[in-house]
Amino acid sequence: MPLRAVRLSAVINCLSLYCAIFILARYSAALGQHGQPALLLFMLPGALAGLIARPNAVTVALSGALLATPVCLLMLALPLLNLSSPLQEFAWHASAIFLCVCGALLVSLWRALFPRRQLH
Repeated sequence: MPLRAVRLSAVINCLSLYCAIFILARYSAALGQHGQPALLLFMLPGALAGLIARPNAVTVALSGALLATPVCLLMLALPLLNLSSPLQEFAWHASAIFLCVCGALLVSLWRALFPRRQLH
C-alpha cells in the first residue's frame, strides 16, 4: 500500500495521542504503581487512527507509533522519566507499538463484523 494514500492528519493525531499517553504512562509508573495497566491505553491512538483513516488504519497507526517513538525516547532524557535499563525500555516501546496497531486492528475487525447498513 503506497504511503501517498495515508492521511497526514490521521498520522499527526495518532502521534500526538501516543506521546500524551506515553507521558501519562511514564508518570503513573514514576508514582509507584505496580504493573503496567497504562500500557493498554496505547490502543487508543490506534483506534483513533482506525476511525479516521478507514482503508489504511493499520498503516496510519504504525506510522504514527513509529514516528512518535523517537520523540518519546527524547523525553526519556529527562531524569524523572528514566526509570529502567535500555533493554526494558526497548521492550516497553515495542509492546506500546504493538498495542497501538492492535487498536487499529480492533476497529477494522469491528467494521468487518458489523458493516453499516445502506439506507435506500
